[in-house]
Amino acid sequence: MKWPSRVQEIVSEIARRNSSLLIPDEESRRKLTLMFAQQCRFELGSNWGTKRADSGRPLSKDTICTRNPFIGWDTQIGGSVITVAEFPDSVDLTGQVFVEVEPINHLEFEEEKPKEEKPDIPDKLDWIEVLLRKIVELEKFQIDLMEEIKDRQDRVVSGSGPFGVKIVLRPENRK
Repeated sequence: MKWPSRVQEIVSEIARRNSSLLIPDEESRRKLTLMFAQQCRFELGSNWGTKRADSGRPLSKDTICTRNPFIGWDTQIGGSVITVAEFPDSVDLTGQVFVEVEPINHLEFEEEKPKEEKPDIPDKLDWIEVLLRKIVELEKFQIDLMEEIKDRQDRVVSGSGPFGVKIVLRPENRK
């Protein structure tokens, strides 16, 4: 029996996004296989997982499987170059151990590739010019505001305030 087409899509996409794990190193292959199984569990339900040859052995480096029926598929074709299997035939796993995996959505986000930024000097110069105009406008506003405050101030009168100075503010229309 071949695996479902959605499983092929999952395996192909996760392998594409994690191509650095397609190397002839058993731990890298186990990590990739675990990701395949976790995505299948996330999308297709708790019947999906991975397996061990027996309870004392490590997780399979290349097999994802279903619990019922207990069958599995080799996800990778090994050698000096590792490739992803395409619609492999299932293998009966009777006598081996099904391993339930955590449901994790490894395909939720597309990997972001760094964008090449080309400096756009003319656009940046335009932006700097706009900012400089705004600064000049703010400086003019500040000068006008200070002049208005100065015009509205009353004189400081000495007296018995906390520091020997008393400030009296009076609205324009009151004397």
